[in-house]
Amino acid sequence: MNLKILKLLIINLLCIFFLWFISDCIIFSIHNKNHEHKFSYITKPKQVWYIDLKNFFDGSDNKFRGRKPDGTEFGTKKNPITVFGCSFAHGQYLDYNQTFSYKLAYLLKRPVYNRAIPGGGIPHMYHQVISDDFYKEVPPSDTVFYIMMDGHIRRMLIHTYRITDNYFYLHYNYKNNNFQIENYNNIFQNIFKSSYTTKYIEHIYINNLIKNEKNSEKISEMLLQYMIETRKKLEKKWNQKISNFIIVLYEPIPYESICAKKLTKNGFKIILAYKLTNANLNSEEYKMPDNGHPKETAWDLLTPLIIKEAGL
Repeated sequence: MNLKILKLLIINLLCIFFLWFISDCIIFSIHNKNHEHKFSYITKPKQVWYIDLKNFFDGSDNKFRGRKPDGTEFGTKKNPITVFGCSFAHGQYLDYNQTFSYKLAYLLKRPVYNRAIPGGGIPHMYHQVISDDFYKEVPPSDTVFYIMMDGHIRRMLIHTYRITDNYFYLHYNYKNNNFQIENYNNIFQNIFKSSYTTKYIEHIYINNLIKNEKNSEKISEMLLQYMIETRKKLEKKWNQKISNFIIVLYEPIPYESICAKKLTKNGFKIILAYKLTNANLNSEEYKMPDNGHPKETAWDLLTPLIIKEAGL
């Protein structure tokens, strides 16, 4: 390679990098007009989103951290219940006695272990059940709830998190009938993934992927495998069958019909919470206007209806 070609190659590479950097700056500025985020790159993820579950579930009750168990005074002989999900199930922005898990515990007089993670989703449930620490804190349960919202399908597929954060989303790849956690040790790969342009493109790609009906079979199958593997791990570690594995759809999800059909066929119970009542769950009476989370009034309305529908 002569010197002239080498110089031309270097100039082209510098131009590509400059354009990429400028696009990152523009995208970052557009998405951060109302946020105080610093523009920065990382060579290694600061944190895989809430992967430090030991500290997250530290036993103290907090509106933004792990919830303490509810109804433990009823004793573990009363068939404990375990709840998974995101901030909806966690009860973010609510006091502990305003949450779904609290109301579930005291309506049924049974202990309830709330293992929902704000900002989390299906991979965070799976990540917990393959950890020995989980079983030290959560006793065998004959009933498991997963509270699902629309965004959980997208979160199941995505690798990066919001483009305003330098966090990577907890992600598993399903290969050879097994879930393998995403490798976050490749420094060069992480530099690329932490680019705001990369995150923006991935969000567009995932959203378009979900909108395409041709992908319904693949996406619904992935959801099914997550649930099957989760149940399998729980039953093996708890050394007992789960009588009720209940998936509550707080709101409609993509490919709801095909997902529900597959899950029901495999022994999961599906409850469409948004169809249990004629009330508008998106109204100000039931939904926080500033962040979109359920109010206590929503759980006051839904919890007894869910219990009845679940046959508990």
